[in-house]
Amino acid sequence: MQQPIQEKERQAILAKRQEILNKINAAKQQQIQTNKNSFQYDSIDAQNNNVKLLQNDDLSNIISRESKNYDLLSQIRQAYEFDDERSQFKNKQLRFQDYIENNTAQSTTILDRSSNNNSRHSYLQKISNQFGPKQFKPKRDKSISKLELNASDSPSRNITVEKSLKESKVKILNQFNQRLETKETQKTQKIEKLKKEIEDQEKLTCTFKPAINENTKMRESLEDISNQNPYDRLSQDAMIRRFKEEKLRRDIDQERLKECSFKPITNESKSFKKSRSQANFKQIQENKENYNTIQQKHYTYNQEKLREIQDKPKINKKSQVIAENKVDLSQPVYQRLYSQADEKIQRMVNLTYDQRQQSQVEPSTNTHLDVAQQNFMAELENREKFRNFLERQQQFEQNKLQNLENALKETQRHKDYTYEPEINQTSRAIVEQYYQNDDNVYSRLYNKPSTTINFTQLNQDLTEFMPQINYTSKVIAAQRDCLKELTQADGKSINQKQQEYLEYKLKDCTFQPKINQNYQVLSGLEEVIEDSKQFHLKRDQWQHQQQAEKTYQEMKQCTFVPHINSQQRWNDDPHVEVKGLERFFELKDLQRRQQAEQDMRIKQVFKDGSTFGNSLSTTPIQPQLQTSKRAIERKEASRY
Repeated sequence: MQQPIQEKERQAILAKRQEILNKINAAKQQQIQTNKNSFQYDSIDAQNNNVKLLQNDDLSNIISRESKNYDLLSQIRQAYEFDDERSQFKNKQLRFQDYIENNTAQSTTILDRSSNNNSRHSYLQKISNQFGPKQFKPKRDKSISKLELNASDSPSRNITVEKSLKESKVKILNQFNQRLETKETQKTQKIEKLKKEIEDQEKLTCTFKPAINENTKMRESLEDISNQNPYDRLSQDAMIRRFKEEKLRRDIDQERLKECSFKPITNESKSFKKSRSQANFKQIQENKENYNTIQQKHYTYNQEKLREIQDKPKINKKSQVIAENKVDLSQPVYQRLYSQADEKIQRMVNLTYDQRQQSQVEPSTNTHLDVAQQNFMAELENREKFRNFLERQQQFEQNKLQNLENALKETQRHKDYTYEPEINQTSRAIVEQYYQNDDNVYSRLYNKPSTTINFTQLNQDLTEFMPQINYTSKVIAAQRDCLKELTQADGKSINQKQQEYLEYKLKDCTFQPKINQNYQVLSGLEEVIEDSKQFHLKRDQWQHQQQAEKTYQEMKQCTFVPHINSQQRWNDDPHVEVKGLERFFELKDLQRRQQAEQDMRIKQVFKDGSTFGNSLSTTPIQPQLQTSKRAIERKEASRY
């Protein structure tokens, strides 16, 4: 709408200018005609002189009039230019305000809009070519200062004002939103409080307790288990099971110890360790029970406090201390363990110091001090080992970080490479065919194992032959541990290779040093173990032979021989062979030896009387082998 208004104003100014020019031309023609008519009847000399004078006067009048007209034109032009500049500036300011309202982020486009002034300059240049350059500027009102004019006309002030207004609006809106959120939270908290109070009142009124069926109880317990976290549930079950097993073991040990009346004289250090371990175990159990009760009390107390809290939580001092002493999971494990070890050693130092002070008062307790000193020295050695472990752990982490930094540097180096080789069209087509999207890659990798499984199932379906397996062999196969056999086979092959490598190295070694007798005894332990194994084998064989001879001598005295029918059926098979007995007895013997070795190891490790964990051993079950009636008849017939 603004452009057609400007065109109308320009056309009106041009029409006014044309009217002024027409008036000036008409006035010039009238003056020339009047001058000609007035001086027709004068003499030639006077006429020439007068004409020159008149011409000079007329020319001066014409020049003065033209200059006045020119001044009018210049005033019109200047007025038009001033109006044009003001209108364009206003239009520009309005456009700038609209632009800021639509896009606040693009406020720097004022400089880009300076290209719109080219049309105005081109039009003014045409006027200056026709009527000459601009002669003077419009007079400024001296009552208004230049700073006020610039401040009123400058667009930058409007921008800053608008920015400040918008920022204030945003702040007000944020504050309003925060107030609304706080009110909503308070409202929801009040509603929840009221609901809980109503439920508690209803529960107090409800005194009737219906008798529930056992099946429904089981369902409810199963629902509770399903809602519970499986990790927590399994850990609780394992803890309960271990506690029960330990309790049963203690009861069994106590019953056995009642029968044992003999009490050997033991070393004071060992007895001190045992009593200390038992006391520690009891103390740990008591601390655990106390901790559980305290934790339950804290939980109930915190729930009651949470009901009363509305705006700000009030934390108890005891809970603050517990939270501070709680294990910080953000701290690395090795640092936490190292700090615990330092605290333990500090405690031991204080304990030894106290014991030494007591020993000065009571000299009879020197044996206990020696034991404590030995324990302290052993813990110091363990601390040095642990410190070495920490150093290795830190070095491992440093190497890991260094590898990551090297990998990042390599990736950045690859990014700097600008060379791109030209690839053949066939290879591109192959790549596009197989690697169009990541989904295809995922489906290809995911479906690959399923295809292999399908192939194996097809092969199994195609195979028609299905062997029949005996019941005894099935039982023996179920008792076998295939994984253990495979791992032992791998270990045997590794040991064999190591032994061959040592023998190959020892061929070059010809020097044989003289060894002390004590060292010979210590070095010959392996030979002693092998000799003991062979001795046990020979003893078992001799026992079997003696038992067989004893049974044979007992059966010699039996002289009665019954008469059995000699008729045989056409489908009887006199030879009956029971398969799997030899393998069964071998496995049973092997299991007995493994159990004996395991018991020996447990005794060596747990010398203090502490028990081992869940030691579940699978013993092979003897197959129930019964001869049929036909086989008995065939045996009796074969005797005759």
